[in-house]
Amino acid sequence: MKRRLSILLSVLLVLSLTLVGCGKEAASKYEGTTWTMTGGKDASGIEVTAEQLEQVGVSDFTLELKKDGVVTASVSGTTSEGTWSEKDGELTIGMDGDNLTGTVEDNKMTVVQDDMTLIFEKK
Repeated sequence: MKRRLSILLSVLLVLSLTLVGCGKEAASKYEGTTWTMTGGKDASGIEVTAEQLEQVGVSDFTLELKKDGVVTASVSGTTSEGTWSEKDGELTIGMDGDNLTGTVEDNKMTVVQDDMTLIFEKK
């Protein structure tokens, strides 16, 4: 169990530092919003809470969707920038050539890449 958690946390950290998105779209209702990760799960369904992530040194994972399609990702004090866009209710977030897609429902953003799911709540 600890090994799986360690692998999941490693993947989450790598994903958080490699977010990337596509160009700029018209203004979105998500522009100017900030999101905090509350947990996630891997393909096998193992769920991880924000508290569990903090125990292994991954804390304060936020995404700030800024104007002009700029996203700032911050994890444990390390900040990176990339791009974000929205089309037909689907968000694309990215950095360094990798794209993540997500949807928002009831102030919760679910971001998926491959078989990994990250859950953020609007601040």
